[in-house]
Order: sequence, then structure tokens, then C-alpha cells
Amino acid sequence: MNQFRTLLRSLLGLGSCCGLLLTVGCGGRGTLALALQDENPAVRAEGAHRAGETRDRSTVALLVERLEDPNADVRFFAAGALRRITGKTFGYRHFDDVATRTEGVKRWRHWLAQQASGEGKP
Repeated sequence: MNQFRTLLRSLLGLGSCCGLLLTVGCGGRGTLALALQDENPAVRAEGAHRAGETRDRSTVALLVERLEDPNADVRFFAAGALRRITGKTFGYRHFDDVATRTEGVKRWRHWLAQQASGEGKP
């Protein structure tokens, strides 16, 4: 976890994320959902990281939304979490241009809709 904190601080240019990390780390699924929707990109990134670490399937729809986050670090952690939880990428890469990322997000949303309707396997 210390390596992740160091990486997150360097990526986001923050002096200290400890309070944010502890906040996200103290709760359960509701906390992850809140973190993924937080105004602060460091909190969103940590929420995505935690969702992937815990393989929390209840966060998949929120993680798909984070694939369109304006912050590249949040997109990176959301994509990684989705890959870890589902084993899928649908060709999405956090660093692609907006049009290419949008196509990847469309594929993710299509898959989510299939899951909701029972057409696809979880």
C-alpha cells in the first residue's frame, strides 16, 4: 500500500493523500461508491483502486462511468479495476483520444446492458 500512496502522490502532485486514503479504506461498498463519485480526483482514483483490489462487482457500473473521467489517473485506475473484476477490457485504453475512448465506453455500456438483461455471463 505504501508504494501505491507514493505513486498516487507523484501522479496527482499531492503532498499527502493519507487522510483521503484512510477515508476510502475505512468503509465498505457504500464508501467505495461515494469515493468513485467524489469531487477530488485523488479520492476517485483511490476508490477505483480499492474496488479493483477487492474485486467489488457492485462498483462496475460506476467504474464504467469513471472511464470518461476528465482525470487520466482516475481513468487508469478505473480501467485496471474493471479488468481485475471482470477480466475484460473491450479495447479501452485510458490514454487514447476522446473518440477512441468513447467507443470503448460504448462497448462497456453494451456489456453492462447485457448483464442487466441476463443476456451475458457476469
